[in-house]
Formats: sequence, structure tokens, C-alpha cells
Amino acid sequence: YTQCYTGVLKKAWWLKCVLFMYCILDTVMMTVNMWRHHIFSVREITSDTISIEFVQDSIFYKTHFILTYGVVITLLLCYVIMMIKASKFYRFRYAVIFMSLLIAFMLDISTISSNSIYDLSMVVFGIMSILIYYFTLRYELSVDREDGCRIYEIIYKRVYDDKGNFVCDYFMFNDRTEEVRALEYEKYRASHDSLTGLLNREQFYEDTNKVIHENKDMQFCLVCSNIRDFKLVNELFGIERGNEIITTQAELIRNTTEKNYISGRIQSDRFDVCMPKDRFRKEIMQNSITVMQNKFNNALFRLRVVVGVYDITDIDEPVSNMCDKAFIASETIRNNYETNIAYYDETLLPRALEERRVIGEFEKALENGEFVMFLQPQVDVKGKAYGA
Repeated sequence: YTQCYTGVLKKAWWLKCVLFMYCILDTVMMTVNMWRHHIFSVREITSDTISIEFVQDSIFYKTHFILTYGVVITLLLCYVIMMIKASKFYRFRYAVIFMSLLIAFMLDISTISSNSIYDLSMVVFGIMSILIYYFTLRYELSVDREDGCRIYEIIYKRVYDDKGNFVCDYFMFNDRTEEVRALEYEKYRASHDSLTGLLNREQFYEDTNKVIHENKDMQFCLVCSNIRDFKLVNELFGIERGNEIITTQAELIRNTTEKNYISGRIQSDRFDVCMPKDRFRKEIMQNSITVMQNKFNNALFRLRVVVGVYDITDIDEPVSNMCDKAFIASETIRNNYETNIAYYDETLLPRALEERRVIGEFEKALENGEFVMFLQPQVDVKGKAYGA
């Protein structure tokens, strides 16, 4: 491979023949060693070590290590020569193979001297085979140009004539910039809300779950905000005005978020933010709410933003349930104009479930005539009824 890839030993055809003959001889000697033990013998094998005794006076032992390490050093020198001679464009490709081979070589030496049963060099050789395939046959390169960064796929090809004789090597450069950009755009659309640019519901759930599990030593809280009677905005002022309110709220969220914050648009006017609990500041949240309300309030409609906060105590709880609990907390103050922020506690969920149960039974109760109207009469000062 090195002879073909670097071309340094291209004219040394005799070296290829010598190495071929040596490999055959060395393979035979290593196979015979299983019975004759003229190179090495295994004394003891445990769960994590192996005791090997080398026959250091044996000519076969000396020949094996001298020629094997001599070949590796020769290969390393070939890549050094190419790194010196090659242009910057190709130098990186030779450097990657050189470093992989050098690391594998050093690990092989350390494994033999340590008597460890684990040969880490084999892992590096496996990684090196992947790198060789990638940098030899498939390679993508980013090039900065005046019209922006372009991404090229470089494919290596070798040409033979009809008799199987080698003719030449060549590289194909395929501009994959538009394809990569289109793929990145599709991935962005699949994970982000098209109107606000924040995460969509599914991606918010996924990212939140990932963050709270990767930072188990941190306490997180989930904040849910929504606008009361938002549907009236679209009916009174049109969809464009409603979208302006949504994008303004998203921008306020984006401007106040920091590292380890996850924010997303869950549905319509409902936004959720997952943040470290010690970073939550009621004053900052209240200020953002005030900015929103002051910007869009008018004589026909007074914007009201309510916020629910849920402290995450069980990181294995589904994120959708966490969002629901924060939303339930916000719903408790929809008609309370003294505050805009509410906190979830364990008494809220049973109450919300009971309300939904009762609402769910309305239609059936109406059909069965289970609703009874009671009227309170209204009388004047003389005791005469005039209404109810």
C-alpha cells in the first residue's frame, strides 16, 4: 500500500520481492514455532497477563524482529519524505497515515514489553485501515472561497488497460456543497419551528432529556409560558399580528437564555424552557412579561402572559409530563391578575385531572338530562320578585 500510495519505493521492485519472500519464510517459522518453540514459548496465561519467554539467541528470533521493525521504520520514512515533498493540500493525508502507523508501532512495542494480554496496537491498526480507506478512496475537503465555503468529495481512481496493466492514477473532485447544505437545511427543518427558529416539540423533548441526564449533578427547572385567549388576537388583528407576537416572545426567550438552556415552541403560543434551577430569576422573567404586554396592549385587547414553573425532581420522568405540569401551574393563574408566575406543587395535578374528568362528562350529562338549573329570585325593597 505504501509503495502505491507514496511512490517512494516505486522503482525498488527488488525490495517488493525480498519482502514477499521474507513474509513467506516468517509465516512458516511462526507456524512451526507452535511445536518447536525456537522463537518464543508461552509460559503462563492469566485473565489479564501473558508470560512469554523469547529465545533471544535464536537466529529466527533476531531475524523476525529486525526485519519486521526495519520494514515499519522504512514505511515511516516514506511518509516523512512525502510530507516534506508534498504540497499543503496532500500533506495532511500523508500525516494521518504516518501518525496512525507510528502510534500502532509504539503500542506494539509496549505490549510486548508489558506482558499484557491486551494488544492495543490491533485496535489502532483497525482504525488505520478505516483512515486509509477514507483518505485514499473517499475524502471531503472544505475550501474557503470569496463566494463562501465549498465542500468537495475527492475520489481516488486507478486505471488499467484491457490486459490488466497499470496505466495511471487520478482523482475526481465532486462539488457536494449544495447537497450538504440541502441536507443540513432538511435536518434543521425537522428539528426547529419554522416561524420562530426555536426547537420544535419533539426536538425539545429529546434535547431536554439529554441535558438533564448528562448533568445529573445539577438541578433543573422547566418553565412554561403561554398567552391567555391568544386565538382572539388572530380574530381581532389578523394572523400577521399574531405571528409578530409569537416571534417577539421567541426573541425575548432567545436573548435571555444562556449555556445549558433548552428552549422550544411546543404549540401555538406555548413556549417551554429548561434551565438550571439556580439560574431562574423571577425578576428577569417578570420584566420580559412586562415588555411583551406593554408592547402589544391596546384598547381592544390586553395581552396577558402567564408562566408556570416546575422543579425537576425525577430525571427519568418523561419530559412531556414535566411540560404538562409546568403548563398546569400556569393555568392556575389565568384569571389571577395579581401575579404572572406560578409554581407547580403536587396538589395541582389531581385538581386538574378532576376538572378534565368533569368536563369530559358534560356531553353525556346533557344527553341524560343530569343538569338541573336553580334560580335565585331577586326582589325589591317591598319583597316583590322582579327577576332571578
